[in-house]
Amino acid sequence: LMEARILETRPSHPLADYAGEYLHPGYGALTVEHRDDGLTAVYNGLELALQHYHYDVFLAKPKLMPSYLPATFSTGVDGAISAVAVPLEPSVKPITFTRKAAPAPEAEDERRGGA
Repeated sequence: LMEARILETRPSHPLADYAGEYLHPGYGALTVEHRDDGLTAVYNGLELALQHYHYDVFLAKPKLMPSYLPATFSTGVDGAISAVAVPLEPSVKPITFTRKAAPAPEAEDERRGGA
């Protein structure tokens, strides 16, 4: 994996833009949090620091696994981060978690009791 790395690249967005909840109908929720100057993935109670690999690919190193898991983020046609794919199982292609849509501003106002 490391030999395929393209050096001196940057993520396409500020790190805070990757933060959010990503959902898969069979695998549940994967949350990406922006903490300090980095990203942390939380899946089934397991917290994994994400290290930038290249472009929109980050690496997680679970303690009980011998290798890194690449988390590949993708964007929608609007340019916003829309999904993350992670190879959770070796016998199938990476599992794609779709970003949960943020509530519409009107829904937020109604929940807060505003107009």
